[in-house]
Amino acid sequence: MKIEIPMDNGMVSVYDYDKDNNLISHVLKQSGETKSAATEDPDIESWITVRGNHIPIKKNQTKEEAIEEFLKDKEDKPKKPKMSDDEIVDWMHKEYPSMPAKTVRKNLDIYREINPKLEKTKKDLETRLKKELPGEPVISGRVKEPKSGVAKVAKKPKYADVSKLQDNVGMRAMYNDVTSVKEAMKVVREKYDVVEEDDYIETPKFDGYRSYHAIIIDKETGIESELQVRTGRQETFANWAHKLYKPEEDDLKAFVKTHEEMALKYQVDVGNYYSELDEGRKPKKPICPEPIMKVMMCI
Repeated sequence: MKIEIPMDNGMVSVYDYDKDNNLISHVLKQSGETKSAATEDPDIESWITVRGNHIPIKKNQTKEEAIEEFLKDKEDKPKKPKMSDDEIVDWMHKEYPSMPAKTVRKNLDIYREINPKLEKTKKDLETRLKKELPGEPVISGRVKEPKSGVAKVAKKPKYADVSKLQDNVGMRAMYNDVTSVKEAMKVVREKYDVVEEDDYIETPKFDGYRSYHAIIIDKETGIESELQVRTGRQETFANWAHKLYKPEEDDLKAFVKTHEEMALKYQVDVGNYYSELDEGRKPKKPICPEPIMKVMMCI
C-alpha cells in the first residue's frame, strides 16, 4: 500500500507499506509526479506520522482517536512471540560470549522485578508530557525489552545491571517543525529534573542524526528515563538510518562492512537534506549510490 502526502515545500512524501503496515520505503517526489492519497479517500481529512507509521485521521475524528484506532488494529494482528529466558541466554552466548549465562539470568530476573515500576513510569510520563509540553506533539513511549537491556549491559560495563540503565523507559515527542521542538526543549529544562542532555539538533551526530535527548529522573521512584524530542523528518531519518547503524540482514551487514565510507557519506547527506527541509528550504535530493540501492531503500 502506498500513501502519498503533499508537503508544504512543493514535494510529495511517498510511504510504501507491506500488508502488515510495516514501512518499506519512504521517498520524496516533485508534486507534479504524483497525487495525494488523502484526496482519493473522501473520509480521510489528514495524516499523522508516529514512529514511521502514517496514520489517517478521518473526518470528525481527533488525532488521539486516530492513533488509538491504529494501535488497536495493530494489537489485533498476530505478534512475533517474545523470546524465552533460555532463548535470550543462547542468543547472548553467541553475540556477547563474555557475559556468563548466570549473569544474563540474573539481569532477566531484575527486569521482572522492576517491570511494574517501569510501566507505571511510562504511563505517568505520557500523561504529564501531553499536559505540559507546548503545542500538540505526538507522544509515544516504550519499556525496553529484556533482550535489548541485557545486551546493552554487556556492551557497556559502566552499567552494573539492567536496573542502572538510563533508557529502560524511553519517551518521544514529535513536532512538525524545529521551532516547536526548541520551545519544547525549554519547557523540559524548566519543568523536569534533567540529569543529562544532548542537543543533537544544534550539534548533529557524526552520521547526520538530529534530535534532542534528555535523561529525566522520577524523584519518587528514582527511575531515570530518556526523552527524545524531534521533528517528523528527524524521526523518518532515524528509522531509515537505523538500518545502517544496526544492520540485521546478512547482505546489509556485509555491505556496511565493505562500504562504510560510502554509506556514512550518503547517510550524512540525507540528514542534511531533511534538516534543510525542516528549515523551509528546497534542497536538492542527494544522489543515492548504486551499491546502496541494491541492499536498502534510498530516500
